[in-house]
Amino acid sequence: EAPFRVSHPPRQLAPFLSLFPPNFLPPPAEHFLFQVRSECHFSNGTQRIRMLERHFFDRQELLYFDSDRGKFVAVAELGEPEVKRANQDKDVLRSEMADVDRFCRVSYEIVDPFFQARRVQPKVKITPTDNIESSPHNTLLICTVGSFFPAGIEIKWFRNGKEEPKVWTTDLIRNGDWTFHIEVMLETKPERGDVYTCQVEHASFEGPVTVKWGRTSFFYFKKALFLLKCYLCYVLNIGLNVIMQRI
Repeated sequence: EAPFRVSHPPRQLAPFLSLFPPNFLPPPAEHFLFQVRSECHFSNGTQRIRMLERHFFDRQELLYFDSDRGKFVAVAELGEPEVKRANQDKDVLRSEMADVDRFCRVSYEIVDPFFQARRVQPKVKITPTDNIESSPHNTLLICTVGSFFPAGIEIKWFRNGKEEPKVWTTDLIRNGDWTFHIEVMLETKPERGDVYTCQVEHASFEGPVTVKWGRTSFFYFKKALFLLKCYLCYVLNIGLNVIMQRI
């Protein structure tokens, strides 16, 4: 399902503004805002279209028209009288239902070529995090996939070529620039020689793209060096204690 929001055509504001009593909009007017926002939700192209026309006053939603139900629905008590009057006006309801084709379907035909042609390749990276609270001896591998379009994407983790089923995935995040961001995490205990792979499949790629991660020999050298330092400090501490006792 793909929704988008646009401002409602100004010509249709007048009938709905007239539904409100004369004293509904208190002065001073610059301190308040009446807003009508239309949303078109598409499933399988234009095979199924749902239009929501939402009415707000001073940041509070009062009522909305739902094309699936063919009527207005009150959200706040203040909107109930207007909903009752609007639902009794058959001309208003017919006009709203006509907007599904006149407004949503036409808009889809205009913007769909842009969406169909647009492809933005994901940026993929792996970030390891050690000493996690739940399992101090494990490592959390985070595969970050960002700045991609369209939203459809498949991400898998592999260890030495075998898929890892136990992963955690964040919700799909909208970046606000027509691209998306998502993270897939794997908690594991890497052993020497293990190779982890994050595989990404997306419409902008000709085939699956992989990023690999593994502990390097230098990592294990540093770890061994650290343990050696700890051992030497321990031996030195014992030696100093023995010397101090003899003095």
